[in-house]
Amino acid sequence: MKAKLLLVGVLAVLVAGCGGGGGGSSQPSHPTPTITSITPNNGPKSGGTGITIVGSGFKTNAFSTGVTVGGVNATNITVNSDSNLVCKVPGGTGTVDVQVVVEYLTAPVTTGKSALTDADKFTYN
Repeated sequence: MKAKLLLVGVLAVLVAGCGGGGGGSSQPSHPTPTITSITPNNGPKSGGTGITIVGSGFKTNAFSTGVTVGGVNATNITVNSDSNLVCKVPGGTGTVDVQVVVEYLTAPVTTGKSALTDADKFTYN
């Protein structure tokens, strides 16, 4: 019985230590992704345009990185570096916002989304 209690005690210490806050509720900080440019920033309504997104915070400590275009998931996402990724846009209409969404493997899992700015627009022709 003592072995089980000791094991539970060890697990409790490990879980408490994951946050890095010495027993407090602080979460590790992560960079919020930002977009500074999208090339090209337009394409056909049918989708399939390959775009390059330049910015920051795409990879640092990331568990997964996604992209939404007008709220719809992009495909074929390849994160080349913390500041460069490529993907294919889905079909759509009008001018829409592009967002980089990064999940961080923390307890609990946290998500960072790029802010909506003039630099993140994609226009369907």
